[in-house]
Amino acid sequence: FGANLSMRWGACRTLQISLAFQAAGMLLASSGSIVLLVAASLLMGFGYAPLTPASSHLLMRFTPEHRRSVIFSLKQTGVPLGSVCAAATAPSLALYAGWQATLWIFSAAVCAVIVALQWRRAQIEALRLRLTKPSALSGRAIPHLEIQREAGEVKLVSDEAKFGQVDIVHQTKEAGIYRLNVAPGSAIPLHV
Repeated sequence: FGANLSMRWGACRTLQISLAFQAAGMLLASSGSIVLLVAASLLMGFGYAPLTPASSHLLMRFTPEHRRSVIFSLKQTGVPLGSVCAAATAPSLALYAGWQATLWIFSAAVCAVIVALQWRRAQIEALRLRLTKPSALSGRAIPHLEIQREAGEVKLVSDEAKFGQVDIVHQTKEAGIYRLNVAPGSAIPLHV
């Protein structure tokens, strides 16, 4: 679910939407209503689900291969560490400002992260294609080709296929660059 959202909306936008669900959930929970607390739990659950695939997508893209194991280890320890930090600060903050204000403060912090991501979104969502196999285009490709464009410069045309969705990045009579979004359990048919 989260991986599909990252491919469709982009990892940064998916993170922003997920965080917005978290912030909205905290605001609903601060109402004190049992009914809204159930809604808040659902919102936060829906917001939490896409966070790992979206963040993994970004880390794979921006982390050099030789540092990925360390960076992903840090990422995996970040969730429990964040829980420890929240558990360490929330009670004191709740005693000082009240439990509802604590949720508002945490929600505001999440909103600040959403704004910070928006500030860098164009760079994060920039389209980067790398072709390193000269045989990929029947010998017509150079050994290494990299194309970098900001998201606003690229207008993807999407097409539905039997195996999922195909984003057409660039296409000529001779060759094309495509981003394939293969549906779970599907396979790309062999074509020559």
